[in-house]
Order: sequence, then structure tokens, then C-alpha cells
Amino acid sequence: VHNQKTWDFLLESKARTNILYGGAGSGKSWSIAQFLLLEKMYTEKNIRILVIRKTGPSLRKSCWKLMLDLLAKYELPYTAINKSELIIYANGNEMWFTSLDDVMKLKSIERINYVWGEEATEFSKKDFMQLHLRCRGENPNGHNALIFSFNPIDEMSFFKPITDNPPDGTLVQHSTYQDNVFLDEDNI
Repeated sequence: VHNQKTWDFLLESKARTNILYGGAGSGKSWSIAQFLLLEKMYTEKNIRILVIRKTGPSLRKSCWKLMLDLLAKYELPYTAINKSELIIYANGNEMWFTSLDDVMKLKSIERINYVWGEEATEFSKKDFMQLHLRCRGENPNGHNALIFSFNPIDEMSFFKPITDNPPDGTLVQHSTYQDNVFLDEDNI
């Protein structure tokens, strides 16, 4: 039930930085959330995943709710959910949810293996750089990776030159609503 294009991109990528951008309804968020749960949280061991948005309210209403919905939908077992700290514990792994309204919050989270920055165009370049610095935990499963997702960007975004000419270690994927076979006729 995922966008196959996005799933394959994430599954095959060996890049440290993965940028997925495209229009609303292209299936980016659902596919990334499913990938992090099914391919990372419930397959790998001893990892920590960090999921972020710029503000706490937007994080709770989007990524946090999406992950809880997917846990219920797939009836995935988990050890605990800490609702006050926004942490999911499962399979010996942790998935932390935090906002970037204060980038200093990141300094208290150590041993990060995977980062998902949703609606990443809300981030500053300083936020982006800080996330790269924080994603450096020992990973017995392979390499650490960052995933940034967002809708199309304006010419002034610091992401624009990265998506136009990706530096070494960065892969970019663009998707549209046509990549999402699960969209109903009204959304199309």
C-alpha cells in the first residue's frame, strides 16, 4: 500500500542524504513512514530513528499521528509509546519525534541512525546542517541516512541548488500525484 516509486528509491539508495520532493498526494509521506517502520524499525536492530518537523503542533498532527495509524493498521507490536516524550519503542529500537523550533533540542538526542525531516523546506540551512551532524550513531545494520521530504520549492530555498545539482552522497527523487495509485478520483 505504498508508492512503489518512492519505496524502491528508499530501498535501493545507499546515499547518506535522500531528498524526496513532489506535489501533494504523491505518496511521499506515507511511503517514507511505511519504509521507516517496516524496513528499519521492524527489520533492523539497535537503531534510533529521529522524525522531525519545524514545530511541535505540526509534528503531532502529521508524522506522529501517521506512525500511530500505521502501527494500528498493520497491527505491529511495540514495547511502549511514550506520549509525553513522543517516543515509540519496538523491536529493540527507538523512534523519536521532535520539533526544530529550538535546534538545541537535538543536542540531547544521541546515537541517531536515521532522520526523516518532513516538510523540510520549513527548516533553515542551520537546521539542515545540525541534522547532518547529529546523524552519526553506530549502526550495526549498515550506513546511517537522512531523508528530507517536501512539496515543490521556490527558487529562494537552500534546497533548490541541492535538488538541481545534488552533491556527492545525495540522491534526489521527484514524484507527482501520478505516482500514487491509491489516490481517489476527487484528489486526482
